[in-house]
Amino acid sequence: MDEIDFQTDYVRDLMALTDYTEFDLDLVREHFIAWEHDKEESITGYRNNSFSSPCTGTIGPTPHTPWWEEMDDSLAKFLQK
Repeated sequence: MDEIDFQTDYVRDLMALTDYTEFDLDLVREHFIAWEHDKEESITGYRNNSFSSPCTGTIGPTPHTPWWEEMDDSLAKFLQK
């Protein structure tokens, strides 16, 4: 967790020095922590989760097929609902 906090603070410092568009870094931190927990829980299942955008708040769709079972990585298959 210290590494995630360090990275969040570092990006926050960089953003303060630039005109980069602001976004919710605290939400990114929360997502990163959840992602790490999900990865520890299931190394093949963590990719099946979705998160909200730190810029828009829009929640990404979950995959239609579990990552481990999906063998077709074409754009057409990805866009399928």
